[in-house]
Amino acid sequence: MNLVEQLLKIDAGKIEIPSKEVKLKLAKLGNKEITFTCNAISMERYNEIQERVLQVDKKGNIQGFATAQAKIETVLAGVPELRSEELMKHFKAPTPKELMNKIFLPGEVDILADTISEISGVESTNKKEDIKNS
Repeated sequence: MNLVEQLLKIDAGKIEIPSKEVKLKLAKLGNKEITFTCNAISMERYNEIQERVLQVDKKGNIQGFATAQAKIETVLAGVPELRSEELMKHFKAPTPKELMNKIFLPGEVDILADTISEISGVESTNKKEDIKNS
């Protein structure tokens, strides 16, 4: 059976966005356990994030990659509740990024970003390094 035949056998109405619940004890919030529903992000959204965090010089040469910014944007894309006006108002955060800075430590952001990347089918940096070191 070829690719087209295989895909035509799938009910197009049953396409689902993968998600996964992650429980974190947020240190800045007194180790309160909070459950986050992490959603996979689309290929388009993933590419937008990657392009936005590339550090390019005036000549257009890639100089680096803003890893922390990529993780923040990935979490904001995969956990849309963190864009809630109500939450930002409650924590006196003018932007979703400020909200994240107020409630998360870097390792907590890493856990959420890695989960979103995993369910989106993207290898995390650590997994790539593990493969190289094998």
